[in-house]
Amino acid sequence: VWNGMTLTDEVTSSMNCTTAYLNNAQVVVVPKDKADKYQTKESLSDLSFAVEAGSAGEEQATALNLNYTPVKAQTDALLEVSSGTSDAAIIDSLMAGAMIGDGTSYSNLTYTIGLNDEKYGVGFRKGSDLTEALNQYFSTSYKDGSMQQIAEKYGVQAALKGETGKMISFIRRETSDGTYLMECGLEDVNHSLSPDGSICGVTAYAD
Repeated sequence: VWNGMTLTDEVTSSMNCTTAYLNNAQVVVVPKDKADKYQTKESLSDLSFAVEAGSAGEEQATALNLNYTPVKAQTDALLEVSSGTSDAAIIDSLMAGAMIGDGTSYSNLTYTIGLNDEKYGVGFRKGSDLTEALNQYFSTSYKDGSMQQIAEKYGVQAALKGETGKMISFIRRETSDGTYLMECGLEDVNHSLSPDGSICGVTAYAD
């Protein structure tokens, strides 16, 4: 299984899984002009959300006891927010980075906080020797730079996991006047969210 698969306990117990190759998180998407109001989990309780049915976003909405409407896809969730049908959406940070903000079809939207910390991996049937073979390929690809090249081709280099165990994290914050501040720091690879729950807008592999 290789399609944006999150390495949950359920997944890793039912399949042989590779080491993680991408960082991800579920993030809250709101209209830009309201972003300052929703910078904590506690501030979300009065909002109506749109989330993809059966997704990690729906899992977060349920865990936080949020009021939400399930939709077919994350793109539908964005449309709900843009049209004003829902107050907010919960989607993958990778999708948020690619589909909302300046230069996109949803320039009126932004994301505020991250709700969790996820890792993407690849799953094989129990007992398969392909798991270790792919892990070896990942390792080789990191070292020769081809993994970075592939990630850049598809615009996901910001979330690529390296092998040193450290990530450079850049936290994007939108201010009241519409400008952005970037805060950066070196974090353990297992903590791609800042201590206050803010989403790391982009991350980069650190030597």
